[in-house]
Amino acid sequence: MTTTKKHSVWLSGLLAWLLPGLGHWMLGRHRRAIALCASVMVLYLAGLFASQKWSLIANDFVGLDIRLGPIHIPSSILDPLAAVPESFIGLPNFIAHGTLQFDARGEPSLEPKALVGGLTIGLLLSALAGLINIIGVADAVTIAGDRTGRLTGPGRREPFWGVLLSWLLPGAGHVYAGHRNKGILVGSLVVGAFVIGLILGDGCVLDRQRYPYYFLATMFQGLPTLVGGVATAGFQVDESVDPRRLEVGLLFVGVAGLMNLLVMIDSYNLIESKNLGRAADASGTAPAQPEVVAKKS
Repeated sequence: MTTTKKHSVWLSGLLAWLLPGLGHWMLGRHRRAIALCASVMVLYLAGLFASQKWSLIANDFVGLDIRLGPIHIPSSILDPLAAVPESFIGLPNFIAHGTLQFDARGEPSLEPKALVGGLTIGLLLSALAGLINIIGVADAVTIAGDRTGRLTGPGRREPFWGVLLSWLLPGAGHVYAGHRNKGILVGSLVVGAFVIGLILGDGCVLDRQRYPYYFLATMFQGLPTLVGGVATAGFQVDESVDPRRLEVGLLFVGVAGLMNLLVMIDSYNLIESKNLGRAADASGTAPAQPEVVAKKS
């Protein structure tokens, strides 16, 4: 069994967070590094452009201001970390925050939010970019920790694709792992709950600035959230929206996102178990044989 070059797990994860693809480049996965960097940065910059940089302050209500005795770290320094999930894109997000201009009251000077549809789509795109990069960070950590190549070696289905596909379309990772029926079942449950939430909430449940915590939960499913966000861009809460139905709708889309987080983890575990099992067979370890009970004649 061949072994891969040893790299620090923590360093790989840190580099992958600092700049999309950098951790994979260090690990020798150059194609994946380029693909990750390109996809994350295109989505991120497109989100900033469409939202007119409102993505950078969408979560400013968090107000990260740390005071521990003589130590004071103002929120102006920590605000980039409050822009979740954009904060999963380390250095580019800090640089983008550095381009913001502030008025005399310390408020960011941004263009008025005239195009509500463009704002909604922009907030979605930059958030999706952050989720893709955190999946990339986890993949870099997995590759660096796989010292023997049993999990991510050549000729094996990689957990990265299982997790990414599960995030992109619920259930697709299970199909990739060879569990088609299970993938269709869990995918239908997740997408079904999400669609029910959209209907109950009259299309107003994907408002990031009004419902930031529910929005973060929905980010754990990529394509359904993107399609739903584009389809409902411009929908606003008014007197025609039943607040009770809206509350239930928010619950459904939030639970759907968290359900898909479990689906992503399960697809990873399925591929991991299959790869490690194959590695054990290749090493010459005979699989356990079932006991045979002889029938009495």
